[in-house]
Amino acid sequence: MGGERLSPPIYKVSYTPEGAQLTTVTRRIGPKLQLRSLDPTQTSDHEALHTVVAQANGTDVEHVSIVPGPGYLGITKPTRFDAAAAAAAHAFGGTGTTHDRFIIQAHGHSVGAASSAAVDIISKDNNEKKVVAVAMALEMHGSLDNHGIKQVMQEVDEDERVVNSNMAIVDIFVKKPTGETYESRGVKVKGNSDPIDLIPGKEATVAKRSNLI
Repeated sequence: MGGERLSPPIYKVSYTPEGAQLTTVTRRIGPKLQLRSLDPTQTSDHEALHTVVAQANGTDVEHVSIVPGPGYLGITKPTRFDAAAAAAAHAFGGTGTTHDRFIIQAHGHSVGAASSAAVDIISKDNNEKKVVAVAMALEMHGSLDNHGIKQVMQEVDEDERVVNSNMAIVDIFVKKPTGETYESRGVKVKGNSDPIDLIPGKEATVAKRSNLI
């Protein structure tokens, strides 16, 4: 699921003012985040899995890093032990999880049960996309603090709200038979049909292309 994106809706505009003709409509919005697929074999994805599961499970992560240190390639520092978060990389087939499994068992938890809990958490609330977004941020910055983690995760939620709302921003240009032109830039439209006051006293309608074909 990580990395898959629906194409943003394409809008056309029809005009009712007499003689007015549409000349150009430019769609200017889509998902801001271009996410790749989840790859648990990568250190960034491994640490991002720990991080997102912890945050989604009510455990704040103070710091996550993919800068290698003594005995590790990456590190995630939660504020408390969280079995599901510890099992997250293992649950998705990640490598280098021997220490994770040892810690889970040392705390008296079942690796299998913790892994199942991690899979359940990742299946909800855009969390797989959040894992990829956090991983990509780690690849860019090397490490993230709690504020940075939350910011990246919030950006995924906002991106999904825009995509799921069928929202678009268009630049609309109209030319009348007299040669007179009207334009409206940055018009935000949502849903299948939204009225737009482009020409004073007149109304234009923006509709999804699929409804016009």
